[in-house]
Amino acid sequence: MIAPSTIPLFPVPQVPDKTAPSSTVSVDLRRIAQTMALLWTYRPRTAIHNLLGLLGFKRDDGRALTQDDVKRAIVELREHGWLRDMPGRDGYFGLHDRVRGALYREVLDEIPAATLRNALHRLDSFRTEHPGYHWPLYDAAATVALVRLELFSGAPARELERLRGLIQINGVFSYIVFLRNRL
Repeated sequence: MIAPSTIPLFPVPQVPDKTAPSSTVSVDLRRIAQTMALLWTYRPRTAIHNLLGLLGFKRDDGRALTQDDVKRAIVELREHGWLRDMPGRDGYFGLHDRVRGALYREVLDEIPAATLRNALHRLDSFRTEHPGYHWPLYDAAATVALVRLELFSGAPARELERLRGLIQINGVFSYIVFLRNRL
């Protein structure tokens, strides 16, 4: 295991490859996979479904995506070989690296960063008004998603430094960076 003090606080981010995964999947499946890419780490089906709604993603026929749509998509993503199950924790899903980066890039290219940020904040009840002197999220997966978005959407260095300071007060920033590189 790497000692937390040897992990660089801001390693050079690897920009996700622009090569898109197979375009033979349905629009609905692609939207669900893009949502999972934005979450980046393993998350439960409920989080995936809730974020779909917050992003305003709809089914191809214009209706809202349902929990059953997400459940079917998970089966289909597994059949395509895109899905990873969280080891030791049933019901938590993520995407394989070979598709996750390209889908993440698609989301960044298609949707304004402010919309993505707002959706992630609302998903995890992250309050931006005066968070005080502590990091208000205790879920490492939520923190990873927020920090990644700030890094890849071109947040100013001052904002990244502010986030680092808030997260580091809780003593978890190095751990979050370590997780970002692992998950």
